[in-house]
This record gives sequence, C-alpha cells and structure tokens, in this order.
Amino acid sequence: MSLPTVAVITRTSNRPLFLPRALESVRRQTFRGWRHLVVNDGGEPAQVERAIESGVGWQRAQTTALHLRPRVGRGRAANEGLRASTSTLVVFHDDDDTWHPEFLARAVAAWQTSGRRGVVTRTERIVERIEGGRLVELRREPFFERLDAISLAGVARENCFTNLAFLAERGAIETVGGYDETLPVYEDWDFNLRFLAAFDVAFLPEVLAFYHAREGGSGSAAGSFEGRAHAAADARARLVNRWLRKAELPAVGLLMALGPTQDAVEGLRTRLDKAFNFVHGARRTWPLRQLGALLGGER
Repeated sequence: MSLPTVAVITRTSNRPLFLPRALESVRRQTFRGWRHLVVNDGGEPAQVERAIESGVGWQRAQTTALHLRPRVGRGRAANEGLRASTSTLVVFHDDDDTWHPEFLARAVAAWQTSGRRGVVTRTERIVERIEGGRLVELRREPFFERLDAISLAGVARENCFTNLAFLAERGAIETVGGYDETLPVYEDWDFNLRFLAAFDVAFLPEVLAFYHAREGGSGSAAGSFEGRAHAAADARARLVNRWLRKAELPAVGLLMALGPTQDAVEGLRTRLDKAFNFVHGARRTWPLRQLGALLGGER
C-alpha cells in the first residue's frame, strides 16, 4: 500500500515567537509525506517567509505560505487552507502547539488499519510563560485524561480534543462542509460535531499532541479564548442553539447545553470522593488506629 499524503495547515497572524516552533514540530516528523501550508491571516508576510526559509532544502520545498489580506478570521482561514492544498489526509497544527515526532507516522498507521475516516490521539497540556522573549515551560497537565474513545455524545458534552490531535480524510472533510466562517471561536467544536454526525473516528491512546497555553498571556500571545470570554460565551450560545434546533439531532444540542451542569456534578463528586478518602485514610493512621483498637474497633 502506498503511503498517503498529509496536508498540515497552520493558521497564524503576527506571532513570530511561536511560528518557528510550530514549523520545527512538523519538520521533526518521522513521516515525511507531509506538505505544510502556513495560512498567514492578515499578518506581516516577511515574518512568515523568514520562518519558512530557516529550514533545510527539502523542508523549505515542502512548506509554503498563503498570505491573506485583510484578516479573515479562524474559520475562513481554515477553509482557505483546505482549498489551497491537496492531499489524502488533513490535520490542522496551530502556530503555538507542537507534536511528538511520531505523531504523523502513528496517526497515519492507525488510519490505515482502523478503516475509520479520522484518527484522534491523546493530548497533553503544556502551560508556559513568556520571559525575556523566550517561551519557558512551567508544567504539564493531562488533557481529558479519561478519554478512551471518540463519540458524538462525548464530544457534544465537551470538545474533548483539539484539531492538533485530529487527522482526517480530505474527502470526509469535504462531505461535512469544512469550517463555519461566522464563528469567532468554537469553529473546531462545530466541525467535530458535524464530522462525528457522519463518520466514526478512531482513538489512539498515546500522548502525541501537545496543546500549549500561556499563563498570564495577552494580545497575540494569548490563546483562542484567553481575554475573549464574552465572544467565546456568545459563540458557544449560538452553537448550542443551532444544534438544539436541528430536528434530526436534538439530543446533541441537549448534551451541549447540559455539559457545564454535568461538569459541575462531576466536580462535586470528585470533591466528595477526596473528602471521603481523607476521612477514611485518617482513621487508619496513628494515633486514631490505636484509639480504635483500644475501644474495640478495627484491629
């Protein structure tokens, strides 16, 4: 079986501190059948071109830039990247995130053996800070560590994987219609729901994608939601309303609407479990253990 080609699409806009790291993340892949398209959404073209030129010959040859003027937004930039590229498979690599060198190799292999139209890998969250013009890692955290399968119901409750971890067939993407260009954020959640409403996705339980978040970031250093709470809340409300109104899939909208409530219940249950374990454990430590023995309790 011949190896498929993979289009890696990165959206960026005036983020010269992050883009070189994202380019290097793609260049370090052991799977070489990729073509990297950097969609420059209204940013300074020279910054992007310099970052691309930093690679060696074959890396530069496999990396191109698409400069958009004026800025068009996340959804439109994603669709422009899809239209400007050709490949069997597609994955979006945000300009501030990174991959394990084996991400593409293992995700492509899982796609070939699973018979599914897409593959999602496990993700780890890396919290970092900008110090003196450098990115300094602070800590690593699990990202939806209980995730063990990808289902429409699960993703309706919460958008439990990033586009960084999602390798999909181009034909399937075209079938579901690409990205919603009217949403300032959550365009990936909407896309994931539409994809899963039509196709099954395999899950690879290895941590191969790294989602980076800045602590105290602002401006161009912030992520999609940082500093945009109102816009994010409005986009979420629009998205939930849209799915609630779908006569053929009303349960999806209901799960989306109840997601925060379910999270609150889960959080309460976790806190109760911790309190119980604390009390339960305390009863088995000195001097309470001896006191219980003296009173005829546990021995």
